[in-house]
Amino acid sequence: MDWQTLIIKVAIGAVCALASGLISWLLLKLKTLVSSKVKNAKAKELLTAALDAIEAATKATQQTFVDNIKRTDRWTKEAQQVALTNAVNTAKAQMSDKVISYIQKNCGGDVDAWCKTQVEALLHDIKTKT
Repeated sequence: MDWQTLIIKVAIGAVCALASGLISWLLLKLKTLVSSKVKNAKAKELLTAALDAIEAATKATQQTFVDNIKRTDRWTKEAQQVALTNAVNTAKAQMSDKVISYIQKNCGGDVDAWCKTQVEALLHDIKTKT
């Protein structure tokens, strides 16, 4: 075997090793990209479900509880707290275990506090639009 044949064999081996490494790296990057997109899509799905429950519960509480007492002397701070608690409990009852688990893991851990914040934010948006 002459030196040219040896160099060619070494070069081919190096190119194959480099190509194999490059392909492995590209596949890893692709897998990471796909995984992140799936997680983001799942997060979006779970948060959308949570916010839909918040919106429905807030509107239902408004319709069935708040509207009946708001213009009376019974509309007190305590009544406002009861309305907020009702909206939070109704929203949580509409959420799946997966949604609640996602909120616990990714939104501070306290589902009640997160729901209260979302209800208050929704009410603020409703008030400023009217």
